[in-house]
Amino acid sequence: MDNNLALLCKWCESNKLRTILIKASYILFHSPQKHVLVPPTLYLNNHPVVRRDCVTFLGVILDKHLKFSAHINKVLRKTASARSVLVKSRFSLPLNVLVQIYYAFIHSHLTYCLEVWGTTYQTYLLPLVRAQKRAVRIMTFSPSQTLSNPLFNQCGVMNFQPILRYKMLLNMFRIVHNPPRDDYTVHLCTHSSSRLHSSGGLILPMARTNHGQQTLLFRGSVYWKELPSELRNCTSFSSFRRQLRDLLS
Repeated sequence: MDNNLALLCKWCESNKLRTILIKASYILFHSPQKHVLVPPTLYLNNHPVVRRDCVTFLGVILDKHLKFSAHINKVLRKTASARSVLVKSRFSLPLNVLVQIYYAFIHSHLTYCLEVWGTTYQTYLLPLVRAQKRAVRIMTFSPSQTLSNPLFNQCGVMNFQPILRYKMLLNMFRIVHNPPRDDYTVHLCTHSSSRLHSSGGLILPMARTNHGQQTLLFRGSVYWKELPSELRNCTSFSSFRRQLRDLLS
């Protein structure tokens, strides 16, 4: 491992890239049930690399068990401050403006990389679901016990699970119709046989663990097969996106 880090450091120097050694850290991903031996200390340019339980990558907080609880707590803090804005402004602004505020300060945080972390356990997602429901109740001046589905329809906003399905299916459309040339889709094959075509044209990736069933390839393949055939056969992304939103709304 130290040899690989040395090669990485050499590559950065060759490309005139500066490595900030103070910020260098690493994380070991593993199951909570699996005991991981403490690895030896890693060095980068003779500087020790710190092992961490959580790291932030492109705005998403990754934890060592990939439960995304730390990232969800971050989103909750963001949405809490946005709800306070809605509480103060709902008396002077119409509903359509409140919805715009919702999309700017809540929806944007809720949907960022949602297809990555939104498939975690429902126990961790439940506070976010409740926070979103509180937001639409605030915008519509509804009591806390009011059913949320009619309020989402009134505001023209999708609730959490349809948003997750929407985001994952948009990615599945890109993968199916324009697959990247890498190992990401090596098991995601389309076929023209009648048996597979009737089930969505995809081979469901093998998943032996709960984490495997939470991946985009597995969950997205399940969602893709549940789509109507005319939507799966749509080749225009803009048309697919519009029809999918109408279907999930």
